[in-house]
Amino acid sequence: MSYAACVIGVIAILALVLLLLHMKRKYKIKDNGVRDIALSVRRGSVRVIVQEMVYRVPIMGVIFFLLFFFVGNITAALFLVGTLVSIFSVVLAIKAEAMGSVRASEAAYGDREKAYRLIYRTAAAVGLGIAGFGLLIMVFIYWALGISTLVSAMAGLGLGISANALLGRTADRAFSGIFDLLDSYACSVIAVMTLAYTAVRDAGVTASFSERMAVVFPLGIIATGLAVTLPAVLSFRVRTDENAAVRAMNRRLYGTAAVTAAVSGVLCWRYLASMYYFWAILAGILSGVLAEILSATINRKYNVVSEMNDTEADAYQLMKRRIGASMALNILLILLIAGTVYIAGTFTGSYGVALAAAGMAAVSVVKMTEGAFLSVSYSTSSIQELAGAPGTVRTGQASNLLQNGAATIRGGGSAVITAALTSFAMMLSFANYAHLTQADLLKPRVMTCALLGILLPFLYAGLEARSGRAGGTDTLMAAAWQKAGDTEKGGLLTGIFDNGRFSSLVFPGIIAMLIPVVSGFLFGAEALCALVASATLASIMMSVVCANSSRRYAMVSGTSINILMKSLAVVTLALVSVFNTGIL
Repeated sequence: MSYAACVIGVIAILALVLLLLHMKRKYKIKDNGVRDIALSVRRGSVRVIVQEMVYRVPIMGVIFFLLFFFVGNITAALFLVGTLVSIFSVVLAIKAEAMGSVRASEAAYGDREKAYRLIYRTAAAVGLGIAGFGLLIMVFIYWALGISTLVSAMAGLGLGISANALLGRTADRAFSGIFDLLDSYACSVIAVMTLAYTAVRDAGVTASFSERMAVVFPLGIIATGLAVTLPAVLSFRVRTDENAAVRAMNRRLYGTAAVTAAVSGVLCWRYLASMYYFWAILAGILSGVLAEILSATINRKYNVVSEMNDTEADAYQLMKRRIGASMALNILLILLIAGTVYIAGTFTGSYGVALAAAGMAAVSVVKMTEGAFLSVSYSTSSIQELAGAPGTVRTGQASNLLQNGAATIRGGGSAVITAALTSFAMMLSFANYAHLTQADLLKPRVMTCALLGILLPFLYAGLEARSGRAGGTDTLMAAAWQKAGDTEKGGLLTGIFDNGRFSSLVFPGIIAMLIPVVSGFLFGAEALCALVASATLASIMMSVVCANSSRRYAMVSGTSINILMKSLAVVTLALVSVFNTGIL
């Protein structure tokens, strides 16, 4: 089954290459001004990545040496691999986005449907490429190291990707979106494989299949989802009518989920010799689909820009309605997660939770392409503005597509529930590996860590918002100095935006990674498990409110809290071997 996953990953990467080559040959850039802007965007993106390294390399170096001396050389080496994979994926995706967005910007002058088609194909290429690349890396690591060192290897890889995603919030929307896509998919696969291994090793779920098959089978389910998504994405017809486009996207999601569920049932009967495991997979697939339906419905009703009038009173009333709807969505998502965990755990224990997470990750590739769609759209809008496009072109292409399209494409529910189930799966892996059977909240140290976990997402979001404001102030001051000709405060056209942003936004990510490490050393594994559980629950509710209350909150704190959830879980899993009873 791992060979089939490898083939599917290669096909996904080939789809990325062929889509980009087709776009480059068929759609030539005729406007030299737009061509120059595209070249500047590509060079600027690479420059931003290089400048980020000035702030990121020291942090990554400290983490590497800590892992090498206190955890093991395999975990440290895979941490470096995860870091390099993350950076390479971002560079590749940024270049693909620049190639597609500049052609869409030029096409919007004459044919809006053509511009939509170019944006969607670019987004499909980015989403499929990231998923295929992530799947290939997992398969190669499994082939190279086997299952004996699976937990330490996968935890190190996930820590490298998550740390880059957490610190990658210092970059712009495009960078943040790509980091989030890669982190979401990679951490889902890592959580599934590690939980499957620990559940089988400790509970002995090997009556009718081998231990190796138990670990590889969830990987096959995720590869099945990617294989089903490939024709669904490539055959998608883009329409200029927003309602028709949304209906087509929904049909694609439902069709992908149905085919993935059917194939998963056949695989369960063939390889696991029992249909009990299928119900766990089906619960995960249905939860992902229902979460997206609920969040998209609320967004279409409350988050469409055209509903907001110019008066302050109307804006205030709309904000109250959005917050109320977000709280209602919280209730439904928590019930979905609880139902998924209960159904999966009832049928097959912890291994069932791993299969449910695999089912949810299998259908998440569809949403990855739509998340990349929004990122490419922002790039298209920016290039149009730089090129001096007429207001009618920018309104028809950017306002409709981005503002109303964002309300239907990025509802937030699917991303939140995927991040939550991934975090819970890693937490169960941590508990199984540390031989924890319970976390007694009546113990003072366990209760203390549970309260710290509730505090953590609020602390992180608050620090990020405050740091963003401080970075913006530094940017304005640098612009004022350069306009006045005072280049001693900073070189002309050098670091005017990046320096303030990078230096101010690194601190929240460091705090987010430091708190679970310190808590584990002080209070031990049991208390740390309570911290991750409470932080995940608090992050779910806060992420939903941020993603649906206001677009400003969604951009600042929406996706970053999803990254925070997975980062907390993967940090604890990577350091599980050094946490024991704690110092206190």
